[in-house]
Amino acid sequence: MAKRNGKIELMRFVFSVLVVAFHASGDIWSGAKPLTEHLSLASQGAIGVEFFFLVSGFLMAKSVYRQNEAAPCDTQTLGSDTTRFLWRKVKGIWPYHLFFCFAMFVLHCIKVGSFHLHYLWYELPSLFFLHRSGIIGVVDAFIGVEWYISSMLLAMAVLYPLIRYNYNLFTHVVAPLTGILVVGYLSYTTGALTGAGNWAGLTFKANLRAVAELCLGAAGYEVCRSMERRTFTALQRLLLTLAEAGGFLYAIYIGCSTEDFHMQFYALMVLCVAVPIAFSGKSLLSGSPLFQNQICTFLGAASLPIYLGQNVTRTINKYWLGGLPKSWQFILVVVSTVLLGTAVYLIWTAIGSRRKKAQQA
Repeated sequence: MAKRNGKIELMRFVFSVLVVAFHASGDIWSGAKPLTEHLSLASQGAIGVEFFFLVSGFLMAKSVYRQNEAAPCDTQTLGSDTTRFLWRKVKGIWPYHLFFCFAMFVLHCIKVGSFHLHYLWYELPSLFFLHRSGIIGVVDAFIGVEWYISSMLLAMAVLYPLIRYNYNLFTHVVAPLTGILVVGYLSYTTGALTGAGNWAGLTFKANLRAVAELCLGAAGYEVCRSMERRTFTALQRLLLTLAEAGGFLYAIYIGCSTEDFHMQFYALMVLCVAVPIAFSGKSLLSGSPLFQNQICTFLGAASLPIYLGQNVTRTINKYWLGGLPKSWQFILVVVSTVLLGTAVYLIWTAIGSRRKKAQQA
């Protein structure tokens, strides 16, 4: 298994929890819960998804670069190459996806007091990650927060063959230009990055958001490769460290702020700087035991089931714990989501380990 970047893994966990807190706060207080003049309970925490899109685009470009080094692109097999790439993505998500889809169906049946076959049939497209295709409307899905995965897979299905066909042209010209123009379009027409269910003409805003940020992530991989080839002085490494830490902290601040929604675009821009630096290994804390440890790796690996598990805990809170004080509801939802996701990750890891040992025996 390739060694994981501890800083990126830690940020996966942080931004997953930020998104959970954003949804929990919106459920419980019907919007933002102000804390101070400038801070709130994750009122713009959905900005965490920008980090996930950027990292996914970065890793997509990294995967294609390595493939192209091993063998040039064959246009006759480009379609099958694309489907294999997408299937590898889906395989990592599928076990958690199925578990939480089943859990949401059971909760629905308990809520209505009967086996609701119509609900199962109506939600079926979401079982195949078609949340943002338009087929099932805006929010109708077993796991509503999986819109992010749906948009990511749809965008990758378009972008992967392009980057595989001409990696250099895509990462140097097409990706940065597409990212900037689409982000600019969203900024001008909507004034915010968030708003996954908004329709933007031919498709959902979420899909445009995915295309733009996957492109920016792919361009970021080329920036990272350029940085890896350079030798930096101690002062330059210090400046890189400040830019990296400042970028992540600023994005987290915007996620928890009462700033204008337009500031989400600035948070995206600083993440475009911080992510390549974190991957490059050129900042002062790169390789430090503070980040390169089993705890950060574990938290990053558990971030996906934590992210997917929030619909379960939010549904339980909405229908059965609504009488509790709102602050207690918020704490319970966030903490129980982290615990549930972690438990599901540990169980699935144990099953996978046992199956691997059985195959080797």
